[in-house]
Amino acid sequence: MSFAAQQSLESHYVMHTFGRSPVEFVEGHGMKLTGDDGREYLDFLAGIGVCSLGHGNPAVLSALEDQTKRLLHVSNYFYIEQRGQVAALLSKLANDDADGARVLADAIAAGDETTAAALGAPAAGEQVWETFFGNSGAEANEGSMKLARLYAKRAGNGGNTIVCMRGGFHGRTLETIAATMQDWLQDSFRPLPGGFVACAPNDVDELRAIFKQLGSEICAVMLEPIQGESGVHPMTEELWLRRATWRTRWVPCLSPMRSSAEFFARVSRLRSRPMVWSPTS
Repeated sequence: MSFAAQQSLESHYVMHTFGRSPVEFVEGHGMKLTGDDGREYLDFLAGIGVCSLGHGNPAVLSALEDQTKRLLHVSNYFYIEQRGQVAALLSKLANDDADGARVLADAIAAGDETTAAALGAPAAGEQVWETFFGNSGAEANEGSMKLARLYAKRAGNGGNTIVCMRGGFHGRTLETIAATMQDWLQDSFRPLPGGFVACAPNDVDELRAIFKQLGSEICAVMLEPIQGESGVHPMTEELWLRRATWRTRWVPCLSPMRSSAEFFARVSRLRSRPMVWSPTS
């Protein structure tokens, strides 16, 4: 089917929720994409951060083919292979233990259950990170908001307000749009769910004033270590991230840090964590 015919069909039958660029990709290898006209492109977007291993990666293709031949989906009501192993690997990576994760992964790949079980068991004093597997960034973010409010009710201050950064982007559900703090994305969908307060990125004084005013009403500070949707705006580590984390310790609450592209390991280290628990220490 020609590109023009494809555009015509989408104009009639696909909701116009995205402003698409006038190109149709038909094939990809590694970082290279090929359009329907044969023109080649370098893919720096990577499916908005979800195809970081490249297109047509042999290891990914082999794993997908093997799994789909054996089992496709059985829901979360049953145990399946690999889920626990992946969660154990993520926990080690979240602890910056890349070597431990690599040894565990090798044992799992070799089918050495005894070694994998021994390496997967938490060591004395090791921080254990539990994983919630979601289908999208919006689902993961809503999960973190629910966890923050649940934690505040059960073990913290009972508050339900989440401090969010202006210029962020957290998803397309009503709840995540309410946390996104960009008027042009919110105006068409008001009234939005409540319980969110805006703060300028890297503005320690505004953050301090918000905590002074709301105090125990706050259950979380939601951060993107690097904002991407509104431009590339990094959060300063010393001046901002450390102060925000310190504030969540002063008022017992949580610091959900999210950025789907950031969850991929960079420079051999995991740069951000889906949920940073900061109760009272």
